[in-house]
Amino acid sequence: MTSDSEPVPKKAKTAGHAVDIIRPSVTGTESREALAAAYKAAQPYPHCVITDICEHDALAAVREEIISNVQATYKETDLFNMFQTGDLANLDGLDAESAAKLPTVRALRDALYSPDFRAFVSAVTGCGELSDRTDCACNVHARGGHLLCHDDVIGTRAVSFIIYLTDPERPWKAENGGLLELYPQDPELKSQPAVFPSASVLPLWNTMAMFAVQPGVSFHSIQENFTVDQPRMSIQGWFHRDTPPEGADSATLRQLQLQSDPRTRDFQLMPGAQPGGSDAAATAGPLPEAELEVLARYVNPVYLAEATWPKVAARFREEGSVQLQAFLKPELARAATAACQAADERDGLGEGPPPASYTVGLGPSWEAVGPAFKQRYLRYSGEPTCTPEAGSDPGPILERVREELLTSSAFAHLVEKVWNWPGELDP
Repeated sequence: MTSDSEPVPKKAKTAGHAVDIIRPSVTGTESREALAAAYKAAQPYPHCVITDICEHDALAAVREEIISNVQATYKETDLFNMFQTGDLANLDGLDAESAAKLPTVRALRDALYSPDFRAFVSAVTGCGELSDRTDCACNVHARGGHLLCHDDVIGTRAVSFIIYLTDPERPWKAENGGLLELYPQDPELKSQPAVFPSASVLPLWNTMAMFAVQPGVSFHSIQENFTVDQPRMSIQGWFHRDTPPEGADSATLRQLQLQSDPRTRDFQLMPGAQPGGSDAAATAGPLPEAELEVLARYVNPVYLAEATWPKVAARFREEGSVQLQAFLKPELARAATAACQAADERDGLGEGPPPASYTVGLGPSWEAVGPAFKQRYLRYSGEPTCTPEAGSDPGPILERVREELLTSSAFAHLVEKVWNWPGELDP
């Protein structure tokens, strides 16, 4: 590294060896061959975990330098929730004073992307020659932080890696969450992940997880961090090829544009609804008696009163949304609530730690629906109940509400009343 008084070169000079911070025994012949064998045999797709990859004191210095001197930005999308630093490739552009605060971070980055270590990664994964492009950052998942299922395929990414910088004084436990989860392919749908992961990796201090980026295959996620005061800290990045991978049409981004799982219920217009909505003037007037009879079995009478509709419609126009409190009739709502609470108590849900298994809630009448990179929920497949009495399964009551109320033309017309009642509309 250069001193404070010297300018920082555009490209830091290294000896081309990954031995100053990465332990020499990791890249040795015996270790490389063992890792390659483990990588090839791993399921649900080839991956490996390298323990004690770095010299302990050096990696501890990396962690401390990042905590003390690197700014992380909070980022949240429909895919992830985390704090993230800038690309560590940008370290080359720092001024001398800033660069002097991150000597070990830069040493680790240079070691990872050195010719020797890239050759090691290529030998372990069999991915072919890797380019010298640097692409990595520090990610921190605080409480609630997560990354949803995807396959990592963007551009020329070839191998994904994660080096865990979790607190070495507080070993990470499975109940903390934050696991790297690996998904098998759906047995019925090509290039799509199964609903649940089949393997996971604990984010243990000084370990490195690594897998080849494969379109429609390398599906993974980061489980939510459940801890209050243990951030899941890591350096995460990619090794690149010169060209994109084959089969990019099977990548997550492409799959999201395709038709959903045929086993799910596709969106359908409500019976009696008009595409694009009805003219506001046509909405005026009372509901037919036959429809009121259907609605009266389920809906709070307050919302069936014509005097209520213009008030709700005005709020909808003003705020763009509306929440109808106590919408269902009290006796039906009480039965559904009691059944939900009984089911949660049976499955050990509610206050306290999250469920230990994704299979919680599954049963003869409840099936999991995916694919995981689009959606994951439980669908009731049993019969609706004819009475509102509470039981240990909310499915029959909720299915009755769905089938007899929510999919009826009467409900569609009620929805039109409460959002499109004639009144002063925005121009």
